[in-house]
Amino acid sequence: MTLSSHSKPLALALAALALALTGAASAKPDRHGHAEREHQKFPINLEEVEQNAKEAFTKLDADGSGDISLEELQAHGAEGAGLLRRLVEHARHQRMRERRERVEARMEKRERDAFGVLDLEGDGRVSG
Repeated sequence: MTLSSHSKPLALALAALALALTGAASAKPDRHGHAEREHQKFPINLEEVEQNAKEAFTKLDADGSGDISLEELQAHGAEGAGLLRRLVEHARHQRMRERRERVEARMEKRERDAFGVLDLEGDGRVSG
């Protein structure tokens, strides 16, 4: 299993986690691998987050291949295990969001179609 630097979900997840991984926040992992932040650097800007994400990816990609292997994540101990769990959680949330959007789009289409049956004159109104 590898995580590619070209993967959009990975890039988003790494951007969200980059501050903890690059030392912008002083952190030590708790027993679940989550960072306990002693302080957090805010506000941040998009360029800073993107740069931190690139640095985090480079730090994890020990062999410079452009992919992060499971072994490379495991080499980072609790920090890597915590990141892996958060990446999986992020991917699950992304899939749920995409599914919800598809369901909402289908429901909106059905509502438009049903309204179209009632809108006999095609003017966007139902007349009595």
